[in-house]
Amino acid sequence: MDENQEYIKEHLKEIAKQVKDMLPEGSGFIIFAFDFGEDNTRRMQYISNAKREDAFAALREFMQKINGKNYGKHLDLEGGDKWCG
Repeated sequence: MDENQEYIKEHLKEIAKQVKDMLPEGSGFIIFAFDFGEDNTRRMQYISNAKREDAFAALREFMQKINGKNYGKHLDLEGGDKWCG
């Protein structure tokens, strides 16, 4: 793991602790951090409080929803297009 990956890993842990504290008990989450671009050196890291099977089910549901028409709401946030469903 290189220096950037280690930096992201440590910050994902901090973010996950904050998210867990903010959500009601019984709520699951997955947080992804990834490099932009399309080359083969892109990396993705993630952290979750979910069991593997629950995470897969949530990701399948997410993929079905985002492939539908008019999914999500544009959020005007700094740094580019953001969507929230």
